[in-house]
Amino acid sequence: MSKSASRIGDVTELELCYHFLNSGYEVFRNVSCTGPVDFITLDTNSGQLTMYDSKTANVHTNKDGRKVVYLSNISEKQKELGVNLISKYENKILTATKTEL
Repeated sequence: MSKSASRIGDVTELELCYHFLNSGYEVFRNVSCTGPVDFITLDTNSGQLTMYDSKTANVHTNKDGRKVVYLSNISEKQKELGVNLISKYENKILTATKTEL
C-alpha cells in the first residue's frame, strides 16, 4: 500500500515525538494542521522549551554512492520565532538542511 506525502509526514513527526518522549522530554504537539510549529519539547530538568518543525527527509545518492539527505527550509516567520528544523533518517536525528551520510 502506498502512502501519501501527508501520511509520510505524519509518521515522521510521530517518530520524532517518540524519540523525544523516549529521551525523557515532555512533548506538546500542535493540534491544528497549520502553524509554524509542529511540536514543542520541554526539558523538565532545565525548563528549556524548544520549538520544532518536522520535515521528511529527501534522500539522493551521489555518483560515488554516498547518500545526501535534504530537508526543506523553514520559513522566515519560523526563523523569527526561533523554530528548529528537524528530521529523522535511518535512526539519525537531522537538524541541517543538507547532510551527507
